[in-house]
Amino acid sequence: EAAQTCRKLHELLKEKMVFALKLTGEPLPHGKEIRLECGGLQGIRKALGAEEGMGVSKLVLLSMEIFGDLDSLPYPEIVKSVSSYEPRPRRK
Repeated sequence: EAAQTCRKLHELLKEKMVFALKLTGEPLPHGKEIRLECGGLQGIRKALGAEEGMGVSKLVLLSMEIFGDLDSLPYPEIVKSVSSYEPRPRRK
């Protein structure tokens, strides 16, 4: 069930980030996938006021407990985190 919930969250994030990430319906390049996932989780964590090291499963369960379901997350706030997320620079 956890994997199913994470897949649903991923699809919702992708749907909400179409404009912010200039998504075209094609499979996401690695960089955009990382921004979507890491920035999305960071945005959820900020919206919850959760601690930095909280695991993904706990974070998703807590967000569902507080907001009722994944559809009710504060996506405008999460979009800001995804848009501003910068992955680590590549190693040389």
